[in-house]
Amino acid sequence: MNWPYETVKGPPEEAQEFFKEIREIKELLLFALQMEKASKTFYHKAAESLEEEELIDLLKRLSQAEGKHMELLYTELKEVWPQAPPLQGMKESEFMEGAISFPQSLLAVEEEPLKEKIDVLELALEKECKAYDLYQRMADTVEPPLREFFRNLAKQERGHIDELSRLL
Repeated sequence: MNWPYETVKGPPEEAQEFFKEIREIKELLLFALQMEKASKTFYHKAAESLEEEELIDLLKRLSQAEGKHMELLYTELKEVWPQAPPLQGMKESEFMEGAISFPQSLLAVEEEPLKEKIDVLELALEKECKAYDLYQRMADTVEPPLREFFRNLAKQERGHIDELSRLL
């Protein structure tokens, strides 16, 4: 609860390794957009497996937030790549933010649906913390004004972390 949201220091982290091969800004934006789409889909499908209305609402709100991030990323993507395919046609990444496997996470929820509030909160907090770290690291790899764009996304992820933490 007292974590001040700094990026973890030390040896190369898996999040940084995850996107280190990306060289072009449009690829970085597309990569982030596809991860947001996977996260949006994951939260939506996880909500379908629940029965408690409070938890369903929480996951739906998180899914909507990921959708807003997708729109922000798409707007930036269109600036650097005017021929970008339509947002609705974009596919999900194999990974959600923070290098969390989208297919494995979906399978885990299907095999053992989340039933307790703490399970939902822990899952969401892990994803949102990793997303915060990922966007901070992305911001460190680009020049302004994209640096501020990714820092803003990180700030929004931090807001999600704060909201989820209050529910613990």
